[in-house]
Amino acid sequence: MRLEWSEAADADRWDLFSFVELDSPRTAAMLDNRLVAGALRLTEFPYSGRIGRVVDTRELVVTGTPYIAIYITAPDAVVILRVLHAAQAWPP
Repeated sequence: MRLEWSEAADADRWDLFSFVELDSPRTAAMLDNRLVAGALRLTEFPYSGRIGRVVDTRELVVTGTPYIAIYITAPDAVVILRVLHAAQAWPP
């Protein structure tokens, strides 16, 4: 199973990295590494995230961070739709 990132998820990831990097490049890299590692795990265990608050989605709580990756599963791919802080209002 392959991993895909939506444009919105890519933008979320970049915004998160850029914001945290201003204060701590090391922390920004750690957050991104954890996010990518969690997303890659989904290619082997696509249903390991909790059932999402939006129909047909799932949510991966990214270990050791306050972030959630919202995703969908397709027959041959996991698609990350958004990356949000747990305190953000979701669904919109």
